[in-house]
Amino acid sequence: MPTPLVIWRYVDGTPGHEKQTAGLTQGLQAHADCTVVDVDVRDQVMARIGQARRGQCAKPDLVIGAGHSTHTSLLAARFALNARAVVLMKPTLPTFLFDLVLVPEHDRVLLTGNVERTAGALCPFIDSEKEADAGLLMLGGPSRHVRWRDEHVVALARTVLQDNPHRQWIVGDSRRTPVGVLTAVCDHLDATAEHWRDTPPNWLVERLGASPQVWVTADSVSMLYEALAANAQVGVIDVPFTTGANKIERSLAGLVARRAVTLASVSSQLPDAPPGPPIRENLRCGEAIVRRWFSQHLRAP
Repeated sequence: MPTPLVIWRYVDGTPGHEKQTAGLTQGLQAHADCTVVDVDVRDQVMARIGQARRGQCAKPDLVIGAGHSTHTSLLAARFALNARAVVLMKPTLPTFLFDLVLVPEHDRVLLTGNVERTAGALCPFIDSEKEADAGLLMLGGPSRHVRWRDEHVVALARTVLQDNPHRQWIVGDSRRTPVGVLTAVCDHLDATAEHWRDTPPNWLVERLGASPQVWVTADSVSMLYEALAANAQVGVIDVPFTTGANKIERSLAGLVARRAVTLASVSSQLPDAPPGPPIRENLRCGEAIVRRWFSQHLRAP
């Protein structure tokens, strides 16, 4: 039996980046026995590489990272330690420098032999028993891609809650949510408000796993794909996009065309039926990486 696959996961303190690499790690662990070491790029990465070369810690077979600040560390490990390097998201450095680049399909990038598109951002998920009457509504916030108006978002979100009174609603916000929006959505309605500062790190993944119906605001592509990975019926609170097509608009249009999501402007109620197959790109990508380079580690089905 081969020794575990050693993975160094470079982290940079950015929740969105770390969630994507956590998703890929979950996908790798689903198909191979792995030892995962988190390496903080803010903490003397080059010194850690030197330690590995002196045999003081496990030398990596694979290094993964997301975000510009991880790129140099990925390349240093690739060339100094002969590790395979996988970067998530479109890198700021030339793609040919990495062994594999995983890029969401809505990003514009030149497709070469080492660049592979994914259906949205990779994200972890939890398979757990759904709470029959649970409902989750997650709020994003202003960004350069949308024309966010508090009153518009609050009105649509409240309509969803009011038109589905049989559900036990939890409404959560995020770092980008303007002050007062969470309170305005829940005011005088039977809904529990959860401020992001008061929730533990794994709270969203766990609530998504337990909720059969989930609504998210259109600005947050990461939360949208997390909901789709959680095997839930998914609705989207419409937010007007900025002038001209942008990557979030393209991604959402594709999901609407495939009937994977329902827009609040079309219906404030989701189908009371089993959802379609969950979008779990982390599992597909994890298996592809193991098969490509580490087939001896591939776990038997």
